[in-house]
Order: sequence, then C-alpha cells, then structure tokens
Amino acid sequence: MAKNCSNSSNKNQSSNTSNSGGSNRSKNQNKNKSQNSSTNSSKNANDEREIASITKIMTALLAMKYADLSQEVTISYTPEGLESSAVLCGFEQGDKMMLSSLLSAALIYSGNDAAIDIAIAVAGSQEAFVDMMNQESKELMTSHTHFANPTGLTQSKHYSSVYDVYLMFQECLKYPTFRDIIARGSFLCYYTNAAGENVTKNFNSTNQYLVGAYTPPDGITVIGGKTGHTNTAGYNLVVLVQDSHHKEYVAVILGAATKDELYNQMNTLLSKI
Repeated sequence: MAKNCSNSSNKNQSSNTSNSGGSNRSKNQNKNKSQNSSTNSSKNANDEREIASITKIMTALLAMKYADLSQEVTISYTPEGLESSAVLCGFEQGDKMMLSSLLSAALIYSGNDAAIDIAIAVAGSQEAFVDMMNQESKELMTSHTHFANPTGLTQSKHYSSVYDVYLMFQECLKYPTFRDIIARGSFLCYYTNAAGENVTKNFNSTNQYLVGAYTPPDGITVIGGKTGHTNTAGYNLVVLVQDSHHKEYVAVILGAATKDELYNQMNTLLSKI
C-alpha cells in the first residue's frame, strides 16, 4: 500500500501525497496485472467536498472497465442548462468518433460534453451511468463519495474526499490507456460530422504542469493527472509524479482558492517527497 500523508492548510483545502504501486489492468484491452500496496496516515483526508472535474476519473474508469474504447459513438447529446463556466469540446449531434477520443477529450481537455457522451455510450443515459458510478465507488471501498453526474459540475449530493480521490485514481492507474492519456499535453481529435466531413480539433491539457505553465520541484517529474474547477469547488488537482529514483507518488489537493495557490501548494506538497 502507498504511504498516504494528508494535511489541510485551512478549513477549505485538503491535500495528500501517496506512494503509488502503479499496477496495470484493463478488462477489454490490457490483461496485465501488477501489485499495488499502500499504507495510510492522513489528516483531513476524509473531509467531504466538491471535486469538480476530478469526477471524470470515475467516468473514465467505467468506460475503460465496461466498454470497448474502439467502438464508434454517434453523438446524440446537445449540452443544455450547464453552468456558464462549463468547458465544452463543441461536439454536435450526428458527429461520429471513437469512444477513446471522447475519453481523451474528457481527461485532457476536461470537456463536459465528452463526459456526458461517454455516460450515454456506456450506460444508455446519464442517470443509469451515475448509478454505475456510485456502485463502482462502493466496490472501491470509498466511504465519503457520492456522485450525481458524470462531469463534476455543481450539483447537490455530489462530493468526495482526498482519500477517496486517491483510491479512484489508483484504480485508474491500473489501466495503461489511462496512464497514456493523462500524460499528454495536448490531443488531436479526429472525427466526422453529421455531413460526413472529416474534422480535426486540438485540445490542450488543463494540467498546467504538462503545458509548461508551472514547474515541479527539483527531482520531481509530473507524469500526468486530472484537474477540476468550479466556482464552488475551487481549484483541484490530482497528479502522478516520479522522484529521482523513479518511485511513483500520487498527490491530491482539493479546494485551493486560486490556480496559483493550487500549484504553489502542490509544489510545497511535492517538495516533501
């Protein structure tokens, strides 16, 4: 098990670093298994709070575990009634693309329409998918998590905790596909629109380490991760990092007041590795 150390600099922020065993498994693509072990010693790691788009790691987990990522998906959802700050990829009804492209768009660019399209493709409806999310959460033994949507946009009874985010992220790390996607600084999405025309869109990562906007402490390499932000959730980040001895760690910060504070606090956390 990973050594899990968590603290909170104030009542609105929680953080965590954990050694990662880095196991690999995929039901439909990669059957390889490796061991993952951890020990836990955390403070404020179980505080329940909004996690915004970090929710999408559970959305990704269900797609990787229960669906064929090579399947073609026809977009049937038109975003309506989402909060004004919601990030959208701009996919339209009738667009056709691989499920793996939607997964990349959701994890790299944090596209909320992509996450909803994944939910519909996997479960037939958002409601059915949310039921799957909560069931999977129980199977992972999370005790401070409940989902209300596949995106992380603001909604009542949608919350998690630092430690539960760690558990979900560790499960996702068992899939090589997930590791590959979260490590990318950008993603070229190829698909066809309703008229049958080829379309290419470029999506940059929301992870500011990967695009060079912030630099981790000396001796630490950021492999990848997932961001999340709403006005009520604040700024959130979970990352997989590697030290100079190639040992992997997972670090989580939830509820930073600003983007600068998020990355400054993350660097402070990573400097303790």
